[in-house]
Amino acid sequence: MSSDSESSSTPPRKIKKKGGWTSKKEGNTIFQHHSQTFRNEWLKNPIFRDWLQPDLKNPKKAKCAYCPSSSLVAEITNLKSHAESKKHLRNKPGSSGLQSQKLTSFGFKTGITQINKQKDRAEIKLAAFFAEHNIAFSVADHLTDLLKEIIPDSTLVQEIQLKRTKITAVVKNAIGEGHKVDLANKLKLTKFSALTDETTDVSTVKTACVVVRYFDHDAQKICSAFWELYKIFKETDTNDIPTANAENLYRALIDSFTSRNVPLTNMIGFGSDGCNVMMGDNDSVKTRLTRDLPGIVISKCVCHSAHLCASQACKEIPESVEQLARDIYNFFKNSDKRQFDFRNFQSFVEVEPHKILKPSQTRWLSLTAVVSRILEQWEALRLFFIDFTTNPIHKVKAEVKNRAIFILEKLCDPFHKLYFCFLDWSLPLFTKFNLEFQNEKVVIHKLHDKIRDFYQEILLRYLQREYVMRQNISDVDPNNEQFLLNDAVMYLGIKVYEMLKHPDVVRQPAKKALFFTSCRNFLRTSALEIKKRYDMEDPVLSKLQALGPVSALSNNFRDLVPTLMPLMEVVPRISASFNDSQKQEIDDQWRRLPIAKARYPEQLQDTKEPDEFWAMLVENDHFSELASFALAVLSLPHANADCERVFSKTNLIKTDLRNRLITETVNGTLLAAESAKGPDRKGNCINFEPSKEMYSRMTAEKLYNKNEDDFSDTPDITYHHNK
Repeated sequence: MSSDSESSSTPPRKIKKKGGWTSKKEGNTIFQHHSQTFRNEWLKNPIFRDWLQPDLKNPKKAKCAYCPSSSLVAEITNLKSHAESKKHLRNKPGSSGLQSQKLTSFGFKTGITQINKQKDRAEIKLAAFFAEHNIAFSVADHLTDLLKEIIPDSTLVQEIQLKRTKITAVVKNAIGEGHKVDLANKLKLTKFSALTDETTDVSTVKTACVVVRYFDHDAQKICSAFWELYKIFKETDTNDIPTANAENLYRALIDSFTSRNVPLTNMIGFGSDGCNVMMGDNDSVKTRLTRDLPGIVISKCVCHSAHLCASQACKEIPESVEQLARDIYNFFKNSDKRQFDFRNFQSFVEVEPHKILKPSQTRWLSLTAVVSRILEQWEALRLFFIDFTTNPIHKVKAEVKNRAIFILEKLCDPFHKLYFCFLDWSLPLFTKFNLEFQNEKVVIHKLHDKIRDFYQEILLRYLQREYVMRQNISDVDPNNEQFLLNDAVMYLGIKVYEMLKHPDVVRQPAKKALFFTSCRNFLRTSALEIKKRYDMEDPVLSKLQALGPVSALSNNFRDLVPTLMPLMEVVPRISASFNDSQKQEIDDQWRRLPIAKARYPEQLQDTKEPDEFWAMLVENDHFSELASFALAVLSLPHANADCERVFSKTNLIKTDLRNRLITETVNGTLLAAESAKGPDRKGNCINFEPSKEMYSRMTAEKLYNKNEDDFSDTPDITYHHNK
């Protein structure tokens, strides 16, 4: 027998593994093979990605999602063979041979595993990042693929499936809806106030927002939280034309709470601007709330009211003053050359190279900054317009030259500068008051005293001090001609005082007298408007000073306010939850509180914010009832600034390029962004942790509960925004 026949008849002999190598002998040749380790790149292969899984116990093995009992050698030829095996094809979904698509292909895994939770967490946090930073959802179409390409060795990154449709669903139905459920659960257990306002967005959709104000036990402070954004004009099944009347607005407000099973007995206050549909005395949201929720505290926004007072007062100033501010801005706004030339004059007179500001059409208080800027640049402006109207190098149309001459005449008129100086002294009084109550902190306990001081300061500017100070401020008549200050003693600010010495002013006594009359009418109108809008003896606000930390700890203040019963009587929706013995306990704790100052000196005396002060006491058995009552009262509304902030965020989300976003998606994005920041507003998408409710909503059924058309985030090329 030949040697060839002998070698072919010799059976191959297996040899033990050494260091991951497998040896076998075929004839006289020994073949060595290295054992393969599972590779994450296989998960991207279309043949494997729906079923292949790594074996977490053995890196040289793999598992099949369709064949749970199988353990596969982590070699690509072996895996391909398994993919074509009868057992695999039989277990594969779609027994008829048609390959049905698994949820895994959409980014959903079956069963709850650690890798699934990590994947859900990663997708939720990425979605929160998009919501917090107002990033278009269409960016996700490239982001996840890019992450997989640059981080190929991460199993978690390879698992993420987050494109435009899914990230919209996660923002809206997982984070947003999850946050709404968590917030509703809090409102079921605590007293809260509701604030609402209306606006029209960039795509001319009229919407209303609802904000709730309540004490958050997690944040240990009183928070204003966004609750809902809804369309005012909705499609209905009836033939009725939708209108923004009081009944529809009221019903939408109430339904937003009852649909979440939030008890209306917990709603203690309502705040809005002063428009008739909201705050009218006959047919409004206010009248319906007082009818259906007896004892609810209704509050007009003090910031809106201050703006309206200033707006009415400014009508007493000659119209040419405001027109001058608008003409100067319009002259520079579209010409870079004029702005460049103006900078040369700014440099010459040594003033800061600031731009001229635009007077707002609707916010008179924005005129404060406009007036200050024009006064700052007055001399530079005057020199610029002298040069523009006289220097022959400026070859412009006659219309432009005439506009420049008109502006120059006003800039050379000392009385126009006098009016600007007066406004620069008067308007900051309104602005300072407004800014104080736009604060997110708890300031309602200061409101009554601040309003009275504000009103009194205006009265003292044009009425005799003896008349104003000798009686209760609410009894002063702003129209009392008998006690008006004459021109010689009326003080209108240092700048006015200096300008009155100008020779051109002294030579024109008639114009000077008219100036004093206009200023006096400005102050008188301000006082009349304030008195019309504010009750100087407000039954609720007048009693809230007691809840400030200083008053609460003062023994002397107990002589003025020995009991809280008068306050409890004017907030029946809060006190109704206490029986007589509990009310007595609240009063006893109120009387004992100053004594506790010696027992807890560091904690109580160093706390200046009222909600933080009472939050420390709410866990104290000796003062818990008093603290709970105080925190509920301090949750009452005073301004609508929180709604205005929501609308500012809405304008950042729904822009010209994203104008097709539907209101429900904007609503979900606002909720998701707020959830990422947390109730204390100190968080962000980095330290944000999803709640259990959000994890539970990461299923196909809960995410995709609407038609795919609802998840639109692409620009509408047929839309043109009117600036």
